[in-house]
Amino acid sequence: SHQILDYLERTNTFIIPVDDRYGWYRYHRLFGDLLRQRLIQTTGRGRIKALHHQASLWFECNGYMEEAVTHSLAAEEFERAADILQQRVLTSGFCQREIARVINWLGKIPENLILDRPALCIADAWHQSTLKGGEYQIPMQRIEVAQRLLEQDKHTLSESLVTMREAQIVTLRVILSKQQRVPWPEVAELTEHALACVKNENNQLRGLLYLNLGQAYLGSGDISSVSYSLAEARRVAGVAGDLATNIWAAYIQANIIQRQGRLNEAATTFRQIIQTIKKTAAGANKPAPISGALYTGLGRILLSQNNLAEGERLLHDGISLLESTHETLLLCDGYFALARLKSVVGEAEETLMLLERVANLFPGGEVIAETERVRHWLRSINIDPSALNAVQLWAEEQSLELDNMGEIPAIFHEGEWLYDKATTLARVQVALSRIQGRSNGQGRLEKVLDFLSQQIHYAKTSGWMERVGELFILQSVAYDAIEEREQALVSLDQAFKYFESHDQLRAFLDEGEAMAGLLY
Repeated sequence: SHQILDYLERTNTFIIPVDDRYGWYRYHRLFGDLLRQRLIQTTGRGRIKALHHQASLWFECNGYMEEAVTHSLAAEEFERAADILQQRVLTSGFCQREIARVINWLGKIPENLILDRPALCIADAWHQSTLKGGEYQIPMQRIEVAQRLLEQDKHTLSESLVTMREAQIVTLRVILSKQQRVPWPEVAELTEHALACVKNENNQLRGLLYLNLGQAYLGSGDISSVSYSLAEARRVAGVAGDLATNIWAAYIQANIIQRQGRLNEAATTFRQIIQTIKKTAAGANKPAPISGALYTGLGRILLSQNNLAEGERLLHDGISLLESTHETLLLCDGYFALARLKSVVGEAEETLMLLERVANLFPGGEVIAETERVRHWLRSINIDPSALNAVQLWAEEQSLELDNMGEIPAIFHEGEWLYDKATTLARVQVALSRIQGRSNGQGRLEKVLDFLSQQIHYAKTSGWMERVGELFILQSVAYDAIEEREQALVSLDQAFKYFESHDQLRAFLDEGEAMAGLLY
């Protein structure tokens, strides 16, 4: 047989080696399709199912569990497929990569078989929690069933397996608590409890829990604890080889650095992580899809620094990777940044198309898209007469009381969207006052200036220096709109103070003619 295989390979006759040691071969794809078609034409359905059954047995006996499951499903032996998944596949520490492999299989297995097996319930709960819209009711039902099954079967399972399943359940409860919008301090407390329950050797789950703890601390405003938690998430995830958790933690770390006003440092952080990931994945045909977040994050910073060509390339690269993931929030960031870039360069049709994608990504996406749509209209007022009407109508529909907003925390992502909406409304009020004249805008801009002063104070106190610089720029053009030139230049000088060493150009350029009048 070795001689025959060697001859067939040398003569390029229908077979292709699939490993370096020439131990495995496959038929040429067209020849394989031909044989399968001939089998269907000449053999009954029952015989084909029997062949799949035999193949499944062989693969299971030889340790190829994924292939064993695939052939069991093809043979319509759903119970056998469920058993293999339960006993031979879902037996490790449980991570996103492992669940990604079984998602398609779970969709082919009858629900009653899933509900009889705790490992499948847990896997399905994880999958359901990642679906578009962040559904949590079905996942909660699944983990309640899994908990009950574990209690019933404890005496028949090993202690280590029970401990692992319980760790998976408590980790899922943490993740679902965020989707239920449990207050951040409670999420942090729940996560700390979960970390106490999950053993140190289970690095996959501990890395994920540290990531969630960092997000909870961020939501609570405890930045010092965020740094430690995210560093631990990356360290532990690195040991476990969990790329998704590692990248998510790095993405948030770099975003915090950016929000603190250190754009060059944030860009360097993204570049270093990208290089590390490339070295780790050396030899892979394509970067891991989740790594797209690193490219979009860096692209967004380059947009802020007005490096439009490289920024656009990175945004496109990152989005093309993220589009094959379930990470809608990361994809939203990418679309949003690319839409802003397209608006800046005057590509209106592309801008609105990208914002439509943002609006359709998940419930609430329209709220995110509308602010950038208004910013785009503001940029277009001089060339598109209808843009002014659209901006005025939007402003009239808003119920925000700018002078009574209170602190808007820099939470990824809810706080940022509210901040964007409030500052966009302020920017619209300033633009309308410039167009309609000082007499019409005086009272309106007093509230805007009160809002900006409040937010500058809050941003300074929290250390969000990127906001401070942006707010001083907006304050400068607001003072200029009511002809308080001296105060406008004082605010502008403050903005330069925060941005001069970080190459933040876009925040100034985005104000267009209003900024040009102050600079010259």
